[in-house]
Amino acid sequence: MKSAQIHSWWAAAIVLLLALTACVSQAWAAADGVAKVAAGNSHTVILKTDGTLWAWGGNPYGQVGDGTTVNKTSPVQIGIATDWQAVAGGQDHTVALKQDGTLWAWGKNQSGQLGDGTTTQRNSPVQIGTATWLAVAAGYVHTVAVKQDGTLWAWGNNGGGQVGDGTTTQRNSPVQIGTATWLAVTAGAYYTVAVKQDGTLWAWGSNNYSQLGDGTTTQRNSPVQIGTATWQTVAAGDYHAVALKQDGTRWVWGQNLSGQLGDGTTINKSSPVQIGTVTWQTVAAGYAQTIAVKQDGTLWAWGLNNYGQLGDGTTTNKSSPVQIGTATWQAVASGTFHTVALKQDGTLWAWGNNGGGQVGDGTTIQRNSPVQILPPIVPTTWLVTPSAGANGSISPSVPQTVEHGAATSFTVTPDEGYSIAAVTGCNGSLNGNTYTTGAITADCTVTAFFRETDSDGDGIDDAWEEYWFGDLTTASASSDYDKDGYSDLQEYLNALAGETDSAGAPYNPKVKNAPGGTGYQNPMAWLPAVKLLLKQ
Repeated sequence: MKSAQIHSWWAAAIVLLLALTACVSQAWAAADGVAKVAAGNSHTVILKTDGTLWAWGGNPYGQVGDGTTVNKTSPVQIGIATDWQAVAGGQDHTVALKQDGTLWAWGKNQSGQLGDGTTTQRNSPVQIGTATWLAVAAGYVHTVAVKQDGTLWAWGNNGGGQVGDGTTTQRNSPVQIGTATWLAVTAGAYYTVAVKQDGTLWAWGSNNYSQLGDGTTTQRNSPVQIGTATWQTVAAGDYHAVALKQDGTRWVWGQNLSGQLGDGTTINKSSPVQIGTVTWQTVAAGYAQTIAVKQDGTLWAWGLNNYGQLGDGTTTNKSSPVQIGTATWQAVASGTFHTVALKQDGTLWAWGNNGGGQVGDGTTIQRNSPVQILPPIVPTTWLVTPSAGANGSISPSVPQTVEHGAATSFTVTPDEGYSIAAVTGCNGSLNGNTYTTGAITADCTVTAFFRETDSDGDGIDDAWEEYWFGDLTTASASSDYDKDGYSDLQEYLNALAGETDSAGAPYNPKVKNAPGGTGYQNPMAWLPAVKLLLKQ
């Protein structure tokens, strides 16, 4: 009887688990579903239908955008904004557009690829200028975007001429490329391909594998037209390109070492060649693989498959398109060695290399076939923990439960004779004695630090000045009371650190110290006396 009850309990639990999984999957696919997908080198970013942005995978340069550099094996929400419109993943950086057309970027920035005028890494989204944009694409270490007026702009690494401004000079901020108006743009490793509003195809940048498609292997530092046909879209892999003409036919060119062109060979092509006669809906290109959706919604893949990125259950390269399952699909993106795609029912699937968690299934296990990526269960509340250093307090002093996206405040109070040195944590700001956090989207800690009061702002604590001089005016940052070559501020800092002069004597603002002091000793003996004086 007990055994039967246990079996019955397990059966009920399994049914309940399956029901909950189905509900979660339907929620992800419906009103809370996925609208767009993008893939970088080892990270993935998606835009949901509610306008929120989610990311996961390798994060050593902050390319996930959650404010950390910790890899994520499951989707995490980026901020709390609900007005994202488009997103693109580069090698180790991410760029995105909000619904108001503003451009935002984050991640690695050693070549100025974020476009904020610096080479400083950003671990969370930062706005790039104030212009409004229509489309954006990210390459290895450069970025290209189309403004809402149709003008083309680019920035970042330009060693291969991939920016397209006629030079090979790195650009840390957007520079305009010509005066034409453009419709679409894509970025490869060190080259760029774009479609003008008249449907003509143009390319520029590195061309060592004929990835520009102009029939040569000559680097181009400015856009050159590719043929005379009219095109609807183009996708750039690392060193190969795939494009769809306005009639839906597929054309390819560039490197073909792994069969990524899909023409049944491994021979490079220096200009566009048509592959078959079927029509296609969308196409994506990775390092040396190509993934595409036909007009009937079926998914096909070809090229390099060393990490199972084709999704056919093997790790064997394919030089011609192979169908992946029998489902129907609506969108696909390909990273360096992984793929993410969206079925027509709205469910999200991924496969391939998973070393950084870029597949998003909660593991780092390589997947040779598509696995469904379920939405995470986001906590509705978070814990904000207060902490105070010596010589002060913070109130409330116990952890606070805060609603997701809300903020909270703390009162910071220094002990007598001390002032607030700093308050850190939870993206907050200090106003007087009140510290208010930013929007809380994860557990975090607020920490208050205190220092002895320096009411005249000369860098020397009041207690030290009162002890030695009996006032706050004699000593300053530039004064040298004993004329020994050490300013009173230097004497204070050296004494506070326990340093000694070259004769082994502690620093004294009223006695000349020998130059070239070295070594350390215990903190100054006058500290207890000062505290006693302050209490009187």
